Amino acid sequence: MAKSNAHLLIPRTADGTSPAIAGFGTTKNFAEPPPPVPPSTTSVQESKNLKKSGGPARFLLFRGGSWIDFPPEVLDVLRDGLDAGRMALEVPVGGTSYLFDFLRMTRVDLKDGVSSSIGWIDADGRCFFPRVLLDGQRNSSSLDKGREGSSELHQEHSDETPETSTTTSLDQPREWPGAETLSDGDRHYKVVEKLFLDGMRRFDPNVTITSVRKCLHSSFRGNSRLEAFQTLIQTTKAARGHENVRFGWYGTTASDLAVVIGHGFGRTNNSLLGSHAHGVGVHLSPPHSPHSSSTLSEVDSNGDRHILLCRAIMGKSEKVEAGSLQYHPSSDEFDSGVDDLTTPKWYIVWSTHMNAHILPEYIVSFRSSCHQSQGHGRRMSSRRRPSISSTSFSKLFAEIAKLLPSSMSAILGIKYNQFREGKISKESFIRYLRSTVGDKLLISTIRKMYS
Repeated sequence: MAKSNAHLLIPRTADGTSPAIAGFGTTKNFAEPPPPVPPSTTSVQESKNLKKSGGPARFLLFRGGSWIDFPPEVLDVLRDGLDAGRMALEVPVGGTSYLFDFLRMTRVDLKDGVSSSIGWIDADGRCFFPRVLLDGQRNSSSLDKGREGSSELHQEHSDETPETSTTTSLDQPREWPGAETLSDGDRHYKVVEKLFLDGMRRFDPNVTITSVRKCLHSSFRGNSRLEAFQTLIQTTKAARGHENVRFGWYGTTASDLAVVIGHGFGRTNNSLLGSHAHGVGVHLSPPHSPHSSSTLSEVDSNGDRHILLCRAIMGKSEKVEAGSLQYHPSSDEFDSGVDDLTTPKWYIVWSTHMNAHILPEYIVSFRSSCHQSQGHGRRMSSRRRPSISSTSFSKLFAEIAKLLPSSMSAILGIKYNQFREGKISKESFIRYLRSTVGDKLLISTIRKMYS
């Protein structure tokens, strides 16, 4: 993919003259771009040029060989982001999530990886457009570049001798599209194995690994996510001085894990933590604490549990209290959350950032005996957990609505009406109810109804 170097450019017509601003939306021809800026200086130069811009009056997209204006609702979001000093912004437009990279002046479709150039005209009439124009180009960068985090993980633990492998072979191992099974002699396997076992054996000395798989990001969608992640690393570093990329564990069900690998995060996991959650976002436990996230996993049909080792762009983190309903940074000064600034037990990637800021790297499948009677979330005994599916939804909704803010009750009411009209399934409504309200409030309300 060609790199677009941000500079203050005035659009030119075919004869080299400058058209009027009013007619710029249909201009197709530009002055010949200067030689490319060396990669090592690109970020610094782009950052300087970005700071020259005043408040944007128009935002434009290069499509079909022409510059077209974004609709007002998108313009407002982009203007607020640029005015706030954001280097990149994830914005949903018409049901599709896009990454707007102001530094490189590109819009990337996070689903299919298509990149297009963007530009803007500030309130003083100055034009900011990229030197190299992208018109629906697809990303095709080397996957080896995206594996820098894997080598960093190896270097972090390469001075320690890995323990003897405790891998158990399965007659019918689970297949994960987009992931390859590593042999127990692979260097990445040994590093991930040691990291996982060192953290888990403090709680379960008999835990065994059944497989370690590496996420390839080789599909079209996977490569697009890798491209977007790499772009955000650079923009976060330019904005904060340090990208603060961390490894973190994410425990879930086998079916949800397949969705995350193939399509990205569809929901957060804070509801599984109940009152222990720190805001509405994806909670990842630090590399040395896989046990915390493993408690959110479930046993599959083979008797295995599964946990993802991910890389997360944390940027600048803020402390978030347990039970908080915060779902985005409290200000433009922050990018993510933690439960403790000094020794965090949870990294929180906000729901608004989760698919751009988290990249799955390895899948660890394991067997453990310590999850049967301890803890919270999914591990709660089914005999003690009230059944949501057997509860009258009309009564439950009436009781829950009394405890929620009016705005949240209104949104929940819309979903409830969609369920009653058959537009969404019972299972979908239950998932939405749990993710919105949280298991703790649901369980206490149901118990109250039946007491």
